[in-house]
Amino acid sequence: MAAGADRKFVPVEIAKLQAGMLVDRPLHIFLPTNQRFILMVNAFQPLEPRVLEKLKRFGQVFSTEPELDQRYPQLAEAARAVRALCDDTETAPFEKNRSLRAVSGWIVDCVLGSGRDDYAPLFFFNRAFGVPKPETLLHVADFSVDAYERGLRLAAVSGLLALWLGYADTGYLVQLAETVFCAEIGGVSGNVPGVAKADFRFRQASRGDELAELVELAQWIVMRAPGSPLPVSRIARKIERQFRQHFAPEKAVA
Repeated sequence: MAAGADRKFVPVEIAKLQAGMLVDRPLHIFLPTNQRFILMVNAFQPLEPRVLEKLKRFGQVFSTEPELDQRYPQLAEAARAVRALCDDTETAPFEKNRSLRAVSGWIVDCVLGSGRDDYAPLFFFNRAFGVPKPETLLHVADFSVDAYERGLRLAAVSGLLALWLGYADTGYLVQLAETVFCAEIGGVSGNVPGVAKADFRFRQASRGDELAELVELAQWIVMRAPGSPLPVSRIARKIERQFRQHFAPEKAVA
C-alpha cells in the first residue's frame, strides 16, 4: 500500500505557486516507482526557488489540505477590504476604524479566543499587506528556523492588534510587521532583503511606551500557556475591554 494511502491527497495548481510565497498547506510529489507521496515543503514555509523548479519538473503537486480560500471563504475579500480601508485617506478615522473592526471581526476569536488558529491571522495579514515579502521570508528562514516561525506569528498578531487599536495606516502596519518579523535575527534597515526601513524602538522602549506594550501583548498571545495572566499594561487593558467576550475569566485583567 502506498505511503499516506489513508489520507486523501488532492491536486494543487502549480500555476498558483510562486517562488518565495508563504505556503499555506503541505505540498507533496508522488513517486510512481515506489508508490509514495513525498513531502516537499510544509505549511508556513517560504517556497524556495529550487523547490519550485523541482515541483515543476515533476509536473504534479498534491496536498492533504484544501486551499486556503476553501478553508476561510471570507479571508480573501476581508483582506482586500482591510487594505482598501487602510489606504483610504479621505474617510474620517472614527468611521474607518469602525469599518475595519467590522471587516476583521471574524478573525478576533482566531487570535484571542478559544478558536485560536495560526493559519487565519497569519495569512490574513499577509494577504492584506503583502508582508513579510518573499525575499524577507527566504532570508529569515535561511538564518533561523525558530526565529522564522516565531516571527511570522508575532508579526501577524502585532499587526492585527495595531489595526484594532486604530493604527489604520498601511505604511505604519507594514513597517511594524516587517520589523517585528526580523527582530530576532538583529535585522536593521539595509541588512534584510525586502525591509526598507525597520523601526526597533519597541526593543529599547521603557514600560508605558505604547509600541513596546503592543509587541509585549502580541508575544503573550503567541506564546501564552493556559491560564497565564494577561500582561499588566494600558494596551492590554484596552484590548481586553474591547474584546472582553473572547478572554477566558483567568486571562482577564484584575
